[in-house]
Amino acid sequence: MSAPDDTTLVIKLNNPQPTMLQCMALWPVYPVRADIIAKYGNNWTDPPNYIGDGPYLLTEWVHQDHLTFKPNPNYWGTKPKLAEIDFKEITDANAALAAYQNNELDIVGVPSGTEKTFLNDKTYDDQRNLFNDLTTFAFQFNVTKAPFDNVLVRQALSCAIDRDSYISNVVGGIGKPALSWIPPGMPGYNATIGSQYAFNVTKAKQLLAQAGYSDVSKLPQITFSYSNTAANTVRAQFLQGQMKDNLGINIILDPRNQRHLPPM
Repeated sequence: MSAPDDTTLVIKLNNPQPTMLQCMALWPVYPVRADIIAKYGNNWTDPPNYIGDGPYLLTEWVHQDHLTFKPNPNYWGTKPKLAEIDFKEITDANAALAAYQNNELDIVGVPSGTEKTFLNDKTYDDQRNLFNDLTTFAFQFNVTKAPFDNVLVRQALSCAIDRDSYISNVVGGIGKPALSWIPPGMPGYNATIGSQYAFNVTKAKQLLAQAGYSDVSKLPQITFSYSNTAANTVRAQFLQGQMKDNLGINIILDPRNQRHLPPM
């Protein structure tokens, strides 16, 4: 990677990558200032340290309360019309919904499990914004540490998760179970990929036994870290319940307050 001038970025790949341009449009490729991160460490996202390239500047961040954005006078594109944007940090989905209903918020998501209720509530006919979100939710393992350095353990946990139950009971029937990164409805989806790791408690226990953990009390302590949002909390609790009910594994939930921001 090189920058021959102020407006050109050159990236040379070791192998052909047909989806390179699509990948470059995703959020992990947003530019950040390496010197700012090196200088401020974990505080690099706090104003006035944070440097973005979007239409708004982060001018205030009261952690666990709110963030304030104001127009960036140096923005290269169409000038923003709003004089100020305030993002409230509310981790309780029901509290966020109550704030919306009290006209304290302009937009809010509905609590997990209530999606169908709000879809059928005529009161919100002129307030709903419905769209298809081709997104795959998954959890990641630290494969450098036991027990997840053993592929059989990772496969066992996949087989122990009832995705249909998640769709039906957690998110009110909104969404479809996925077993691979390309979700149903997206071009390239193949229902057979990952099908060997669909919900099957018997197989999950067999895989654990093959991995040397027929006695699950011998497993190292498992901690699940996740960004502390209302939706993620419900997902984490579901995962915790699945591990306990289907395999007898107790996992510790470790909610983390998110510090990194999407560029504005």
